[in-house]
Amino acid sequence: MRGHATTHRIRIIVTAVLVVGGLLSAVPALAVGAGPDCSVGPSGTDYTTIQAAIDDITCETIDVAPGYYPEHLSITPTNERDLSIIGSGIGATVVDGTNTGQVLAFTSTAGTTLTLDQISIVNGNDGSGSGGGIDVRGGTAILNDVEVARSYGHGCGGGIFVYQGTLHSDYGLRVEENIAIFGGGVCAQESTVDLYGAAIALNLSWSGDGGGINNIGPGGSFTITDTEVSGNTAEWIDATGADIARGGGVYNRGDGTFASYGGIIAGNAAGDSGGGVFNEGVMILDGTHM
Repeated sequence: MRGHATTHRIRIIVTAVLVVGGLLSAVPALAVGAGPDCSVGPSGTDYTTIQAAIDDITCETIDVAPGYYPEHLSITPTNERDLSIIGSGIGATVVDGTNTGQVLAFTSTAGTTLTLDQISIVNGNDGSGSGGGIDVRGGTAILNDVEVARSYGHGCGGGIFVYQGTLHSDYGLRVEENIAIFGGGVCAQESTVDLYGAAIALNLSWSGDGGGINNIGPGGSFTITDTEVSGNTAEWIDATGADIARGGGVYNRGDGTFASYGGIIAGNAAGDSGGGVFNEGVMILDGTHM
């Protein structure tokens, strides 16, 4: 009897181990990433492309070595999280859209924050949308010591487009030599924008209003402090050959609120009216040289 009992007990134990083993084998292996601090560069780094580091969801900070990166960066709800991408300086770390797509598209449904620092975003082309250089939809984008230049938007925002999101810069944002149908430099729709010490210059809206800035309500708030808006142009030739563009520097419409504290808005041009600013919403100009 003792021998039979022992045999029965052994069978039970073995069966249990097999079941547990089956359960364990069914659990997928955890992904192993390079994060939280990841590096990108031509060699000796975690990744050789910025997008590969973005797709590694363990990366929270991505340090990008000096170099030229021909990429179209995409952050979507499937790989979004609070993320910082830090280059080595404007002109040193260059992300180039090669005029074949947006340089950076950031779409957030979870209210995440993307920070860019010491990096150049150049030669973007949105194809048929808005935001040739940077396209922000939802979430918050923080741009410090960032250049957004020589990009093209078929809609609003050759350099930067923000839709129902937040754009913030504490220092060193340069949005220059971008082109769009309207809002050549920065276009914000139903968004909150706060820029300190920025330069928005030499941008063009070629078939609409707002050569430098186009702020669209309802509920949109665009605030600049100690910022230069200069050398921007709005052109819009109608069927009669007349130029009806407004707001060479700034066009504020749709019950949006635009405020400028200090800084300068000068040397801009529009075909019809408002070479410096054109307002259809709420506008505050406090200590700004015009």
